[in-house]
Amino acid sequence: MGTFTCPNRCFEFCKPKKEKDVLGYIPSLSELCDQELELVKKFPLEALKVRTTEQDALEETQNRFGGNFRDDESDAFRHCYWSGLLAKRLGDSKQGPNQASAFKWLNAHESCSRDPKGTAMDDHNNRVGTRLADDLFSKKQPEDRDLSNACYEALNEKQLEVLRPQGGSHAKN
Repeated sequence: MGTFTCPNRCFEFCKPKKEKDVLGYIPSLSELCDQELELVKKFPLEALKVRTTEQDALEETQNRFGGNFRDDESDAFRHCYWSGLLAKRLGDSKQGPNQASAFKWLNAHESCSRDPKGTAMDDHNNRVGTRLADDLFSKKQPEDRDLSNACYEALNEKQLEVLRPQGGSHAKN
């Protein structure tokens, strides 16, 4: 094992034996605000899903837009996609997405913000993302790509809020 390097989702392969061990898998605790830290302490296993879901949303946004910017189309898309993925991953395959659990984390995340307009934009886009996850689940068991496409379509149809439009100039599609 000396040459083994752990992938970014090592907890999926090497599950911690105790919940208290989970905190070591969340590398950016110093970046979290008080409400987020409280949730991590209360729900450490969910925190892992939240963290990997956030990373997946950042990566998908990077792929689609070439970056993760602030208050523009990429930001709107990222919040839509992250919230929908979060609801999906915190839910189960029979009952569908869990909006209540997702919003527990999303609201804690937004509590860190000192920008009321940005928070309002993010809250709106989070609601759209969880609704899209529910809509997709009602038709089939959605893949992550289905949700990504639905959020991108919602952006193009002006269903997502954008504070600083870039006119799609950096969208890769």
